[in-house]
Amino acid sequence: MCQRRVNLRVVQDMVLKNRILQENESKKARNHEVSLRAPHTAIERIKAKKRQELKALDDGVEVLILNQPSSIEAMNVARMLSPRFAETINYSPDITKNSADDVRVKTLLQSDRIGSYYR
Repeated sequence: MCQRRVNLRVVQDMVLKNRILQENESKKARNHEVSLRAPHTAIERIKAKKRQELKALDDGVEVLILNQPSSIEAMNVARMLSPRFAETINYSPDITKNSADDVRVKTLLQSDRIGSYYR
């Protein structure tokens, strides 16, 4: 009788250990799957947030245009905010790179001296 209870308890402990081991393995497998999907879901979340922000900006522009009293003013606002009508600036330096003048300007800007005075 006592031996039977001991054997039963040993079997129950083995079953419990096997169940715990299987649960831990399934948790590891789920965590591994989640870790593989995590970068993709993060990218999707960032893209969705960016789309939402752009939509909010577009809606704000639409409201601004609709609140203008005349169609001419609304068109002017639309043109001011449109990237197609944005002013383009092309920078063309007067001093070419690595020329004698360029080296002189760089040394003057890096020095601590202003005229005959030091900073």
